[in-house]
Amino acid sequence: MDQIIIIEPMPILRPPRARIVTAIDSRTRLRLREAAKAYGRACALRPGDNRCQLAFTAGVASFGYSIGRLQSDDRETDLTRVRQQLMAFCRVISPKPRHSFEVIGRLFHRHHATVMHAAAKYGDAIEQVIGS
Repeated sequence: MDQIIIIEPMPILRPPRARIVTAIDSRTRLRLREAAKAYGRACALRPGDNRCQLAFTAGVASFGYSIGRLQSDDRETDLTRVRQQLMAFCRVISPKPRHSFEVIGRLFHRHHATVMHAAAKYGDAIEQVIGS
């Protein structure tokens, strides 16, 4: 009697992706809540506009940085932190299906992997702050 042996490939087991837990200070919490409210108002006033652009503009106004400065190559610590928080804010606040990392990256003049890092670092904390 002939036997047939079927060899199935072993599944690739990857460890679960680690979440980065980042604390957000009270001042930043207030700014994020202001940005979320401004975003809601902007969406109501301009329903046809790009939601990612509206989130970006609302965030920039709440944090007090210029658009040019956030899009610059400057790597100053405070600026980098705010830039990452706003990238994560744009990702979190956008309605599902959420904006792609590429779209947000283009808005900030950054690579999509930078946006992925920012979303992993601040996304959960921002969701808790704005209740999205």
